[in-house]
Amino acid sequence: MKTFSKQILLAAILASSANANVAVRGDTTIGLKYNFNKSTANKENQFEVTGGNQNQGFTHVVFAAAEGGQGGQGAYVMMETLTDIDGDNGGVSFNMGQEFVGYRTKLFDVRLGQMDSLVYNWVGSLNEKMLYADNIAVVPASDQDVSNILRLTTQLGPVRVAADVRLKGDEHDYEAYDIGAQFNLGKANISVVHQTEADINTDAGSGKAFEDRDTTALGVTYDVSKNLNLMATYANYDAERSTNGEDNSYSLGLTYK
Repeated sequence: MKTFSKQILLAAILASSANANVAVRGDTTIGLKYNFNKSTANKENQFEVTGGNQNQGFTHVVFAAAEGGQGGQGAYVMMETLTDIDGDNGGVSFNMGQEFVGYRTKLFDVRLGQMDSLVYNWVGSLNEKMLYADNIAVVPASDQDVSNILRLTTQLGPVRVAADVRLKGDEHDYEAYDIGAQFNLGKANISVVHQTEADINTDAGSGKAFEDRDTTALGVTYDVSKNLNLMATYANYDAERSTNGEDNSYSLGLTYK
């Protein structure tokens, strides 16, 4: 009886969603790893059920609603849920990912809410093509699911330009801002983004002492063939204080699908 009620409720939600220009989509990645005794706390060989690292490996359900209009223009909202299966620690965690409201016209797209920073979205995420790989090269101070962001994006011919600012903090007008340009050159796509932080007195013991750091990042992708893609990233860090001593980082990758 409970199952029947849930099915009726789901059908009603989907029917209402279709009439209101609402889209619901989701995906999940669940893997089975085998850990040898040297990698486990109890020093025993064991299997582990787990989700992928970072957001792209979690279970996603994305809810999006748009006001409508020609060319997808008008107001819209997007919400992303993230469920992480962590068999090693014996639990499942549920979090909200990106969630924002926006308004799109022919000239610009403006968003306000919680979203991935521009330097992560355009450059850092290139390092996460594999579902179980972390971001290996570009680690900006403001990274994924950053709250209180205002972003403006516009298209100038083949160049996409965007800027966002994090509107949070009692002592500063802003905490961070990103500005970037993305060039679509046929088979090649080039992204250049700079992120800077306000002068925040961050506690070094929190593990986030790198927040007094500016990040300038470059990402390049090139379609060698229909199924083969070449990727490269570069990042330069300028910080008064940093938990890692790297001034520059690089990555190079090749994906086949």
